[in-house]
Amino acid sequence: MSPTVAQYEIADRLGEGGLGEVFRGRDTRLGRSVAVKRVSGTVVSDAAARAGLIAAARRLQGLSHPVIAELYDIIEDGDAVSLVFEYADGEILSRTIGGRPLNPRRAAELTSQIADGLAEAHAAGVLHLDLRPETIVVSRRGRPKILDLGLAGFSRASALRRRAAQGDLPDSRASLGYMSPEQALGEEEDGRSDIFSLGVMFYEMLTGEAPFSRHEAGATVVSVLHTTVTPPSERNPAVPREFDAVIARMLAKSLDGRYGSAAAAAADLRTLAERKEQTEVPAPVADPEAPRTSWLVPAVVAAAVAGAVAAWWMLAAG
Repeated sequence: MSPTVAQYEIADRLGEGGLGEVFRGRDTRLGRSVAVKRVSGTVVSDAAARAGLIAAARRLQGLSHPVIAELYDIIEDGDAVSLVFEYADGEILSRTIGGRPLNPRRAAELTSQIADGLAEAHAAGVLHLDLRPETIVVSRRGRPKILDLGLAGFSRASALRRRAAQGDLPDSRASLGYMSPEQALGEEEDGRSDIFSLGVMFYEMLTGEAPFSRHEAGATVVSVLHTTVTPPSERNPAVPREFDAVIARMLAKSLDGRYGSAAAAAADLRTLAERKEQTEVPAPVADPEAPRTSWLVPAVVAAAVAGAVAAWWMLAAG
């Protein structure tokens, strides 16, 4: 007999995300598939952290949008906490990209849909602050789902990012490469921080490369803070030049230089998506003048990283 949590019958283990183990389950009352996240660690053992998580989850529970994975239920059972989410069936965005550029129109469509979901969340006062390809699932119908909205501050991934930004964890560069400059510096964040992270993903969809990720955590942080990316049209000839201005605005180092809202970014992204579809996506062209930051590390990383502090649920086992 399968184990159960309240009315949810637990099936197979999907993996381990930032808050704990995740299982595919079935709602025996409504007959639908769900994803059950069993929260573990200090988040449930520490009373203040647990209360903060429950409060954040309740804010998320009020959100309903086609591209946001809905939180159905919050179950507190003694010392255990389980979060029951809509089951997002599909593949992680990082696998969709797979190290190669997507069709530019398709990339703009996906990014505009994610921006629409963020706009809904931001209007409700919910930020993501850990947007990266592992927190987006692309359904079989090609629609994105945003995972773990509003829960980044309680995940182990968040703690790892903070430590890595301080030079403590050199293996966390993949996550660090999607954070905003203000997150890296421990400054105040708002919805524009999510726009920066979304811009990093959009750039990766257009070129097949994450623009700020380097071989070491310190070099990645320095790149986030100081590197101005090569326009995507120069790295991939299939990308129209109109895309460059949108990318530049999403990836502005200062908050004031970015789109003022996710809704404004979504509007421009939809305009890009309405362009005549490209029929072929050439391989990205290596840019010999692309900025390099590895030489900066000995001189800059101590100063830049010393003051730097940073802030998927489900399917991130791969």
